[in-house]
Amino acid sequence: MYRLLLPSAFLILFSVGCASQSQMVRMEREVLASQQRSKDLDQEVQALRNEVKALKNENKRVEELEREVYLHSEARRLPISDLYGNLRVYKELSELHPDEEIYQQKVAYYAGKLELSKSKETPKVAIVPAEKPTKKKVEEPVAKKPAPTKAEVAKTEPAKPAPAKVEKVDPAPKPVPAKKPTPLLTDKPSPVPAPTPAPTPAPSKTVAKKEPAKAKESSTQAMAAKPSGDAGAGLGFKEGDVISYADIGRIKNYLPEEIWEYRDFVFYDGMQLKVGPSFRDYSPSQVYKNATSKNMGKAKLGPDGSLNGYVSGAPFDMKSIDCAGDPLAGTKIMWNFDYQWEGDGTNTEYMYSYWDRGERLPLYYEGTSKIIHLSHRSEPAFASQGGDLLPGEGRKYAFKIDVTAPFDSRGIALMTYRYKNSDGPLAEATNDDTYVYIPQLRRVRRISTAQRTDAVSGTDFTLDDIASFGGIVPQYTWKCMGKVDILAPANSSVRGYPYVKDQNFGPRGLSFANDTWEMRHAFKVRFVAKNPDHPYHHKDIYVDMDSAKALYSFAYDQKKTLWKILYHAGRWSDDDPDYYYGWADVPEPRDLRNVGDVILNVQTGTGNRIEYWDTHGTPYREDDKVATSPISIGRVRKEISLRSIGQGH
Repeated sequence: MYRLLLPSAFLILFSVGCASQSQMVRMEREVLASQQRSKDLDQEVQALRNEVKALKNENKRVEELEREVYLHSEARRLPISDLYGNLRVYKELSELHPDEEIYQQKVAYYAGKLELSKSKETPKVAIVPAEKPTKKKVEEPVAKKPAPTKAEVAKTEPAKPAPAKVEKVDPAPKPVPAKKPTPLLTDKPSPVPAPTPAPTPAPSKTVAKKEPAKAKESSTQAMAAKPSGDAGAGLGFKEGDVISYADIGRIKNYLPEEIWEYRDFVFYDGMQLKVGPSFRDYSPSQVYKNATSKNMGKAKLGPDGSLNGYVSGAPFDMKSIDCAGDPLAGTKIMWNFDYQWEGDGTNTEYMYSYWDRGERLPLYYEGTSKIIHLSHRSEPAFASQGGDLLPGEGRKYAFKIDVTAPFDSRGIALMTYRYKNSDGPLAEATNDDTYVYIPQLRRVRRISTAQRTDAVSGTDFTLDDIASFGGIVPQYTWKCMGKVDILAPANSSVRGYPYVKDQNFGPRGLSFANDTWEMRHAFKVRFVAKNPDHPYHHKDIYVDMDSAKALYSFAYDQKKTLWKILYHAGRWSDDDPDYYYGWADVPEPRDLRNVGDVILNVQTGTGNRIEYWDTHGTPYREDDKVATSPISIGRVRKEISLRSIGQGH
């Protein structure tokens, strides 16, 4: 029995053991599965935590960028004389970007200036106690008054006329320091050359601001009647002359009064200003002239100074514009400026530098820029599309900027679209769309169009200051102030960036005086912004009558005080065809292009220089090696796409 029970018991135990073992295996498997699920959940939780952390970091970076933008605008607002304010701003910027030397250099710069100013203040404190002995010295003679005899007193009385002699000398030097700006043009037919330095003509400066605009216009019209071959005969200088700093009095009557008043920004000792041909023909390409003739009379001015019926070419005949008799003359001139001939648009490398009273600051940018005109094209190839480059195009042009240097700014890109209906009345117009790509955020963001009138990155210029005016014409009130003959660096004979990176721009870094200057017929046009929040009260722009390019402009703040001087170096395409080629329908570009812009802030002594000497308006072609090759529409579409500012950076 036991023998039977024992195996049975073992059998039962074995079966139970097997059952419990299989159950344990199942339980272990469940435990392992539960542990794996727990690990997976932990990983998911950690991934979520990482995502939240990344979002927090991104939000923190956005806050830092917003703070940086605010600090830059604060730095722009603060005058350079506010050493404490600037030091505070750049200390914060250096804390945000501890690896960027530019902010550390700024901190060191303003800290050094502050220490220097403090060291200069200490002697002033030492002077105060030094005044006390002088008072004692005054008291000593009082005590000795009884000592002089009557004869000595009598001798002192004749000395009284001596102060009268000093008073007679005073009126003579008074006119010398009175530096009032000269008029752009006087009624004198021929200015007298002045071999002595510039300050000697000071007495003539007292005349000019009261001179009526009609007098300026009449003298200019009289000069314009002369043929260009001997146009410089009565100017006091001629083609081929070299003007040094000691001789600038010879050219003062043919410079804007603001340039003469602040001539030390523009002219300098050692300069060699070459006089070029007077009133040279810089009229645009034949295809543009043909479009102007074909469509003349179609363009009309509408409400708010809007433009209606315009097709292509120049909207209005520049030579027939009457400043004195037509109250809309200024608006017509600026529409011609807005639709000036510049080929396909712009294709260039650029370098921007920032200067402070002769010191080049670390802030700079290098990169490329591209503008493509998408509508109102003059080439016959687009006549069937109403002048549109792309069928049904609603944009006027696309403007793209890429930043390639410095390293910390590399990859920043900007794209602006301006629309056709921006030419219309304000109530119907569409503002620009501007997008910026910031590599740190890895996304394209739309920025407010109001920022076009804000300073760029704490500098002295705005996007609307480029080429003197980059705004929308109906947003301003325009007035033609008259016709003038003016001397300007219209066709440069030197090369700057990217060909030459160390070209001589004078001790302040903001001068085109060591170059060729020419006499030009121009209109003086004034704008007053319709937007009360605009930073300028008004701006005076000098527009070349041949090319419709801006030669000078002068911006006044809301107190009507001169704030900025902008002037431009030009380059004629026919004189340098190595980088400006023709294309189908346009064998000869004939384009007077800006190759250098200077912005002078006369209130702070700072300024900006933008160089782009390789600029041209040759379009993308199907075959760049063939001059008659048609425009590559595929390359155009790719270039103006928003994806182009987010890819490849």
